[in-house]
Amino acid sequence: MACLEHALWMHQAGLKITLLALSGSELEKQGLKRGLSVKTISRSGYFRPFQSWTCTQWLRKEAPDFLCFHQLKDLWLFGPFLPRLKHIQLIAFSHTTIGLQKKSFVYKFLYSSLSRAIALTEFHKNNLLAMTTLNPEKIAVIPNPVDTSKYRPDQKSQSWRSQFAPLENEVLLGLIGRLDPQKGQLETLKALDLVWSRGVQNWQLIVVGEDTKNTPGTEMRLKDFLKDKPYRNRVHFLGYQEDIPKIMASLDLFILPSFGETFGRVVIESMASGTPVLASQAGGVPELLGNGKYGFLFTSKSIVSLQQQLEALIKDKDLRTSLVNPARESCLKTYSQSKVQRQILQLLSSSL
Repeated sequence: MACLEHALWMHQAGLKITLLALSGSELEKQGLKRGLSVKTISRSGYFRPFQSWTCTQWLRKEAPDFLCFHQLKDLWLFGPFLPRLKHIQLIAFSHTTIGLQKKSFVYKFLYSSLSRAIALTEFHKNNLLAMTTLNPEKIAVIPNPVDTSKYRPDQKSQSWRSQFAPLENEVLLGLIGRLDPQKGQLETLKALDLVWSRGVQNWQLIVVGEDTKNTPGTEMRLKDFLKDKPYRNRVHFLGYQEDIPKIMASLDLFILPSFGETFGRVVIESMASGTPVLASQAGGVPELLGNGKYGFLFTSKSIVSLQQQLEALIKDKDLRTSLVNPARESCLKTYSQSKVQRQILQLLSSSL
């Protein structure tokens, strides 16, 4: 929950923060639980005149320096009343790419009210420029951070990994994230099927995560694919797990086969953990991996390309670990919480 994360560290940095949250939402509950000031709204969605007016009046009374949006669509909450907030710097944090063009005069009006917008990668920025009327001079690229105090190589647990890869020469592979057809988990199993058929069989795979909310069925499809396979007992479905830092550090190779990722925070978590990364050349992920300087890339959606990379990396430990140190150094330099938070604070200061 990026909005809550930002509010918490800003609060800890000494800024006065109020969360504007939907009544009964998880954001409201967690904000109150963490001791933050929370103002609730009754309904979300597009322009609602009465709610828009009351929120605008409240903001004019409170007179904050900044109003931060964590979804561009939340600009609709204020709609035609945005000009009444000219005394407030409006900052939009965009967390996903946009699939449909939003260039009508209505969107032009909404986006023109922003002081700054924040994209996560250059890929993300280019998407916003292509699909919206946002001013390129107002878009800053600031990545998501990783908590390097949690994601560290020394989190590795030999006792934990031995549950799944008890033999010394076994390579423990991992898929971590929600289960969804667009995340490429089935393509990974198909690639491993080819790897197995070619005689490379010293691997185990853990799958961490649950089906995407409201779109169940992916886990069942993955298990159906495996039911007659000779290696079916080498694929372990762990569901939701709390201790991701330990799991990530205990892997021999983390795989991100998504068809598209705006950012992919699990990539920098893996880099910080000292775990090699194999990811698809999709979205903003190649930027995180320095286009191959800090991790291994395969052609998105290509089972053969994924199989070739998997086979080479399973066979060759030296190859697998060759980019680990540069990747961790890049992560500490670019994606640490202190670095990213400093960039955001500097942007806020420059907007006043």
